[in-house]
Amino acid sequence: MDITGNWFYFKDDFYPTENASELIGTPKNSFYEVLRVVKRRPLFFEDHFERFEASCKSMNLHSGIPQEEIHQLCLQTIQQNNVETANLKFELLVFSNSLALSICLMPHYYPKEEDYKKGVKLTCYKAERPDPHVKQSVINNKIKEEISDLKQKAGAYEVLLLNHDDEITEGSRSNIFFIQNNRIVSPPSGVILEGITRKKVLSLTEKLGIGYMERPVKLVELTGYEAVFLTGTSPKILPVAQIHETEYLVNHPIIIRLIAEYEKLINEYCA
Repeated sequence: MDITGNWFYFKDDFYPTENASELIGTPKNSFYEVLRVVKRRPLFFEDHFERFEASCKSMNLHSGIPQEEIHQLCLQTIQQNNVETANLKFELLVFSNSLALSICLMPHYYPKEEDYKKGVKLTCYKAERPDPHVKQSVINNKIKEEISDLKQKAGAYEVLLLNHDDEITEGSRSNIFFIQNNRIVSPPSGVILEGITRKKVLSLTEKLGIGYMERPVKLVELTGYEAVFLTGTSPKILPVAQIHETEYLVNHPIIIRLIAEYEKLINEYCA
């Protein structure tokens, strides 16, 4: 199981992570959120909980656990593991005859400072999530397995998913934005998992008066954009240097401005 740290929460108590596989077993499915821990605080927890509840309800499931209770358990998990910075997952596990809450620290890879300065390389893979708005393990684990080798072989930071029309929808663990004529373009929200970082970026574009539109982005159109960036829990806002053979401007003024404003947002939340 992808768990780090010394302790994790399951059902009603904390247990050593070395016992996780034995205790949890093999659930039929799960609905989860992964958030970033900054200064011992679960970043943008309220937004993650709202999406978590929506995912559960879309599958006719109700956790029955109040928001404040999960928030407190997240704080306890952070305290138990004594971490300042990490990725944390809270998850509703679905068994044959029961539901159970699990909270744990997750392995994470944060981009290096050089990645933000020079940008990262991306590649593409044809894959579609049947229900992109719901974070469920049955679907996402399958996609992760299919693209992990591709990422390594291509030497890419992230893999972009292509639908049946060769339109870019999102990254395997991120959202993507394109910049054209000083306006931000995003694949339609109806075909992607709308990330919490993406949500914050859209609020910032409105606040800063940056133009924004949603429309399909075809693979053959990639040369028509000035700049590209990813958003996500681990990368935050990360410039893209290259998709396949097409190169982009990494230090685009819009990207630089959004990164600065997003860091302010984090600092305000964690103050």
